[in-house]
Amino acid sequence: MFLRTQERLARMEHEGLALRLRNGGYGWGCVDQRDLLNCIAAVERGEAKSEAATVKAFIRRRARVMRLESLLPVSWAKKLPTPVEQ
Repeated sequence: MFLRTQERLARMEHEGLALRLRNGGYGWGCVDQRDLLNCIAAVERGEAKSEAATVKAFIRRRARVMRLESLLPVSWAKKLPTPVEQ
């Protein structure tokens, strides 16, 4: 396992592979399946409380791009509006 520097994460953010945090730093690098699973586990542990919705949206987007949506927790499924009866 390797550590990613803020410089590397900044480059990854420009490629859409990392998320810029509210504090101006970078985090949540998600390049492959292992990264995706690590990000999901971190959010489930509560490491992104203040930015949970933003982080989950980023992870869902990366999962869709990598075609790994099946790895997302069921509880993360987007809530669709209930259909209106006609």
